[in-house]
Amino acid sequence: RQRLLVGYPPKPLEDSHPNFASMTIEELGLKAFKLEDSWEEMVADLRAVRASFAQLLSVLSCRKTLQENRDFLLGSAQEMLKARAGSLDLKEMKAARKCFNVLWPQGLAETREARVACCSACTPLAVAKGDHASAEHFRLDVERSQLFEEAIAQTSKASA
Repeated sequence: RQRLLVGYPPKPLEDSHPNFASMTIEELGLKAFKLEDSWEEMVADLRAVRASFAQLLSVLSCRKTLQENRDFLLGSAQEMLKARAGSLDLKEMKAARKCFNVLWPQGLAETREARVACCSACTPLAVAKGDHASAEHFRLDVERSQLFEEAIAQTSKASA
């Protein structure tokens, strides 16, 4: 959750000195360094709904952070999805899907109602305010082998 930056402008230590783990500070020849708390920056970005799902996914890889902050992270993910439901590209949509798979593992009966409620709240936001917005149903014709990609592509096309 913390990162050591060196030099000016500050850059991550591992980018500047690939073998830093086996070197002393003297051997590194550091004149300026900064300890950055990446978690605090991420919290600020999540609260302001500025973070990307790719950034959130990297945070979710830390089990301790996930365990201690699950409710906050889930709430932030839901707000991010609501804010960007109609404008996510395929890469970000895949990252969002991975985030929700971590936060709401599939097959848990106790989270089913919350997952359905979230989907119900976000789905109308992803459809454009054109011809399809007044429709009660939005039909997708997808091939099973490409279900996710085709659903995203058709939804994006309809909302453009």
